Amino acid sequence: MSAIPLLQPKAPPITRQQQNPAAQHEQPRLLDLRTGAKYLGISYWSLRDLVINGHVPAVRLPCPRSQNGRMMRRLLVDRRDLDALIERSRERHD
Repeated sequence: MSAIPLLQPKAPPITRQQQNPAAQHEQPRLLDLRTGAKYLGISYWSLRDLVINGHVPAVRLPCPRSQNGRMMRRLLVDRRDLDALIERSRERHD
């Protein structure tokens, strides 16, 4: 009797992140308010209030199609500013 060759399962294709492990940790620096709120673990409205009251600076980028310096309507926040907010808000118990 001859042995029947076993079929090897086909390996899944290699993704870009698997080719470059550093790509897994690359995250956008600027976040919209919904994503920034998820990052902080708060509601969209809470982060919006923090931006309006000046606790977190808003980033407004220039509109790429505008010749008169008009800004895009979308409010963005910098991930570093959110991290700084977290650091400022830590309570120390000495």
